[in-house]
Amino acid sequence: MMSSIVGDEKASKSLLKRINKLGIGGVSVGLDSLQQERILEEVMLVRLRAQPLLLVLDEVMHYDIGLFSSLMQTCQKLISYKQPLAVIMAGTPQLEQYLEQAEATFIDRSRNIYINALSDTATREALSKPFELLGAKLTKPALQYMKKLTDNYPFFIQIVGEEVWEAMLENGKQEAGLSEARQRVSEIQQRREQFYRTIYSKIIGAKQVPNTRRVMEILKMNGGTALREIVLAGLAGKKLDVYGQEQIDILNYLLDMGFVWEDNGELAPGIPSFFGYCKKRETKKKKGKV
Repeated sequence: MMSSIVGDEKASKSLLKRINKLGIGGVSVGLDSLQQERILEEVMLVRLRAQPLLLVLDEVMHYDIGLFSSLMQTCQKLISYKQPLAVIMAGTPQLEQYLEQAEATFIDRSRNIYINALSDTATREALSKPFELLGAKLTKPALQYMKKLTDNYPFFIQIVGEEVWEAMLENGKQEAGLSEARQRVSEIQQRREQFYRTIYSKIIGAKQVPNTRRVMEILKMNGGTALREIVLAGLAGKKLDVYGQEQIDILNYLLDMGFVWEDNGELAPGIPSFFGYCKKRETKKKKGKV
């Protein structure tokens, strides 16, 4: 049986005033003491008695680890008492290392969902469903052509769908065909290039260009994919399993940038055709003058 919380009434009212609603939307709660942690537990319990609660936490890897651990411990306690509470946490690959620091064991038993490249079926559905929901249609030839422009990459799917939708509206239609898809190829490629430039600029700013070059070489030597340990050793320039925290941090950064993806323990190129873009930059750089 969960015990009731008896605390400072003034402190309780102060915290409650800062919480407009525990539901859809953001909630700003500072857990700077054990007392406030208990107050949050009681507030959530009141809400849970009324209806189930889904707590959605985005960009979790940027949370203060102490406050996050307190929140997770509160959630763990409520879940252990069979309260109708569910927690969804989202973030970049850096999230995995961050969660290891949190003091809440139920995280280890949570289900992990990795969103990398989509399947062919999921890509076609992601392209066609928005048209259907808005009362429009996509012809089969258009859908197949659009799919090829996405490389099954989530962000490129958004770009392609948006551009073809705009072409359809410009042509005064309620169905997008092959002509609409082809009409926007130039714009789609320009937006992809802009995306590449943005990522590459961040890599330059982080002084990671030499490491990206080395990772590309390692993957190429290993047939396109390689175990994490092999990449780490390659970054260190030493024998297998000889690497340090510096190499781990470098790899975590490249994973965060989407430069590489990890699937079933193996690393592979992340953003489709981005390696090709990097190679073009390297070629132009060699031809340039300082």
